[in-house]
Amino acid sequence: MNPITKFCLLFLSALILVLPAHAIENNYKGELNFIADGQNYRITDLPAFKDYPAESAAKQLASDIDWASEKDAWRFRTRLRAGLKNGANFNGHYAVITHGCGTSCQLNWIVDVENGQVIGTITTSLGAQYRLDSGLIAADLADNSTMEELDAASPHLNAIRFYTIEDGKLILIKSLNVYDEIKKLSTVKLKQDHAFWEEISKRPDVKISTENGRKTAHFSSGVSMTSKHKGVDRSGKGAVLCGWEMYVALRNMVEICSPSEESEIMKNLNYAIEKTNDFIVANSLHPVTKADLEKGIKARLIVLKEDMSMLEEYDIRQECSSGHAAQAKKRLISLSSEEFRKSVDDFLSIPRPPVMEPCL
Repeated sequence: MNPITKFCLLFLSALILVLPAHAIENNYKGELNFIADGQNYRITDLPAFKDYPAESAAKQLASDIDWASEKDAWRFRTRLRAGLKNGANFNGHYAVITHGCGTSCQLNWIVDVENGQVIGTITTSLGAQYRLDSGLIAADLADNSTMEELDAASPHLNAIRFYTIEDGKLILIKSLNVYDEIKKLSTVKLKQDHAFWEEISKRPDVKISTENGRKTAHFSSGVSMTSKHKGVDRSGKGAVLCGWEMYVALRNMVEICSPSEESEIMKNLNYAIEKTNDFIVANSLHPVTKADLEKGIKARLIVLKEDMSMLEEYDIRQECSSGHAAQAKKRLISLSSEEFRKSVDDFLSIPRPPVMEPCL
């Protein structure tokens, strides 16, 4: 494997261990990406936090819960009082107070902290996501990494709900039946799949084999692609999409740690990303533009900044000065620009479909 890709892989795998487990919370931005039956699915145009601005911040804190606003509230007075004391955490002046109600069950109380009124309750299996600066609350919304681990038959996927507050009342905006969405998307995917294999079978550099009803396309460059669109790069140069992810991750980390630095290392990483972008656009089996790739780069930088913001300032300084980011930077500095760029050119020297495997 290309030496640059090797140490980028080491850098990224180590970096993942540094970020806290809760850093993925509230990264939901109006779409879901998950895997069902080995296929990638994407559900878009869902309610997003940014589309529901929060109400005004709390001007006062009620001395107690308004017990008359919800007849069952008194049974949970200890938890509710403790939650009220902690103040608002949702929609400006509301608190979401959560406690367990059995196996894989949470009861979420929505309380107006200014007057102590219980606005409503939401029962969940996977919890609720909400923000102080937004009026949206999502019930049983697994984050993307969890969604990828769930099977399509999981009952959790059948009951994703989105709520907001209007005129002091909890309102259901949307209920998402993922089974129905999968059926719709599967029909589209079958049509796209048929067209994909029809087109790819015409290529002179491809041989198609079929085993147990599953097709595999073998490219003369050393890349193979299965009927589930899982690609493996055996060219000896490395998986292009994996290398792209590593270059982007390293440049983003350098930008965070040294935002004002205009060094040779940034020029070299920009060179690597630009060259790899061109390669992906030219060789991808599915239409992709440089604008699409740049959008992906910006999105990764935003997520990384959000994740790093979860760390203590001391931990960030340590990571930037002597952690994995600093080590990776030192290794890059040890190479001349000519050596680095020659390595990138070698990595991309064989035209081939860009795939992710083998990677981490």
